[in-house]
Amino acid sequence: MQPACPTHRATDLSNEEKVIRLKNLFVEAAQSVCPGWEVRSDSKEAINAIFYWCLGADGPLDPRKGLWLYGPNGTGKSTMLEVVRAFCRMIGRRDAWGRPYGFAITNATHICGEYSVGGSAAIEKYGTLRRQAFDEVGAEPTLSNNFGTPLNVMQHILQIRYDRRHTGDFTHATSNIDPEEIRTLYAPRIYDRCKEMFNFVYLGGKSFRGRLETHFAPPDPAACSGLPVNANMA
Repeated sequence: MQPACPTHRATDLSNEEKVIRLKNLFVEAAQSVCPGWEVRSDSKEAINAIFYWCLGADGPLDPRKGLWLYGPNGTGKSTMLEVVRAFCRMIGRRDAWGRPYGFAITNATHICGEYSVGGSAAIEKYGTLRRQAFDEVGAEPTLSNNFGTPLNVMQHILQIRYDRRHTGDFTHATSNIDPEEIRTLYAPRIYDRCKEMFNFVYLGGKSFRGRLETHFAPPDPAACSGLPVNANMA
């Protein structure tokens, strides 16, 4: 049975020692995904913003929306989604139905290939899964063809997930395109829907694989002021 209106439960952050333990767990989760990972001086703001999003705390990112991570190639967007997934599992985050929080990460081009082979039935699951992340959105073909039936696959899926946004579903994405380009690739109405569904987070820095270097935009240093931090995430 689905809840009529899923509620959001934020983690209690009133205890300073608890917050420090949670930040240490975040680093542990990140290192389990990417050995040797560490918080860089130019990425603290981004890491803190995403950390508090994972806990459901108010801050720069709206915890009721998913994450749309965008930026140049090789700046850790896909890695960060894996870190978010690992950390949420580690802290025992639950969804609106009380189930462990997790999500699949599927490449957008792969989904288009599924449509070309199996048609709409093959991609239906991506519109209805409770939690789903799409990797490299915008790099896929604009139109995919299934035996003479063309479809803008990701536009179609994003529309379905928008229609289900009040049922407790979560959607995440990574992309190399600027969010404004969504207007051209998927239509202006899809861009407007994405603004309702996602926190747009820019991940920049040098291009390298296997490590994370991020920069949150726009910066808001006061958003998490007064919250304790440890040596790793000061």
